[in-house]
Amino acid sequence: MAKKLHWRFWLLRWHRRIGIVLGFFLLWMLATGALINHSDDLGLAKKNLQSSLWHEWYGLTPPKTLKIGQQSVSFREKSVWLGQDNIGACAEFIGWLTHKDYGVLACTDHVWLMLTNGDIVDQLDRSRGLNIDISAIGQYQEHLFIRDTQQQTWQLNVDDLSLSPSINSHQLIAWQAQFILNSSLSQEQLLLDLHSGRLGGKWGVWLVDILSIGVCVLVLSGWFLSRKRHRHGL
Repeated sequence: MAKKLHWRFWLLRWHRRIGIVLGFFLLWMLATGALINHSDDLGLAKKNLQSSLWHEWYGLTPPKTLKIGQQSVSFREKSVWLGQDNIGACAEFIGWLTHKDYGVLACTDHVWLMLTNGDIVDQLDRSRGLNIDISAIGQYQEHLFIRDTQQQTWQLNVDDLSLSPSINSHQLIAWQAQFILNSSLSQEQLLLDLHSGRLGGKWGVWLVDILSIGVCVLVLSGWFLSRKRHRHGL
């Protein structure tokens, strides 16, 4: 009987020690889980991390700055964001070209006609009749042009945002170099990676798995001890 009690007290002692360690893990999971659950209310998906530390951790180069009016342009989740607003899908960012009091923001599969303050006037994408893949934007005199991946040149009519084959010489057009708009990192993504352990790479995920199994063991050992205590009136 004494030996059985000794074994039970040994299990109880380690149950408490492990419980302290796993308690911090549970608090971490509860805190990050609660923040993720209210991510939309807090607008975390729209808030980018500006610290170079996190960009280095994720292997991202510091983001280049492109501003339209007072708002920054960013590229994430295969979309273009103007400030905190997702303005549409974008497979690959091409650039921004200003002309008079308006400008053209272009991706390979999406074109926006905008005022220089950032207000969207019109847009052209696959659902609106864009059937080419854009590789560059440029201008010649008073006209704007688009070049597709087949090296065909198209004139962009800003009145109705339509495309027509260009009769101008390809060499006369001043083509803009592609603007490499680096991917940004949202606060929501950081929280998700903290919660899942992905922030630590493959080993971080394994650590979270092991700690989760530890919580299950803790629950089972607690149930076993309470059952024994109830049976023996301890």
